[in-house]
Formats: sequence, C-alpha cells, structure tokens
Amino acid sequence: MRFYSAVFVVILAALACGIAQQPKAPLLEIDGATSNAGKVMQGETIRQVFTFTNKGPGTLEILKVTHG
Repeated sequence: MRFYSAVFVVILAALACGIAQQPKAPLLEIDGATSNAGKVMQGETIRQVFTFTNKGPGTLEILKVTHG
C-alpha cells in the first residue's frame, strides 16, 4: 500500500509541475465585433473602428491583418 501511495504522490507532483509550466494564453476581447453600416452607396467610403483588448495573461501577437 505504501508503494501505491508513493507512486500517487510522484504522479501528482509531476502533474502539478506540468500545469505550472503551461504558458498562459491570451484572450482577445473585441468591443463592437459586429456592426451594421446601413445602406452604403457604391463608391462611398465608410470607416469602422473596433477596439480590442488582451484580457488574458499571455502575450497577444497579431501576425496578419486583412480586409475583405
């Protein structure tokens, strides 16, 4: 029984170390992620502004921005 208790403690310690070493993920929060510009005439230029914040503990990297 002592053997199983020792094995359990070793496994538990290994899991705790693994969890502690996992990187913290970023969490992107976008204010006004959807919007309705209404009717837009052909050739008319509209401008939309979206505010975003990293709410997670990890570093947020924006590697590419496209429009479409």
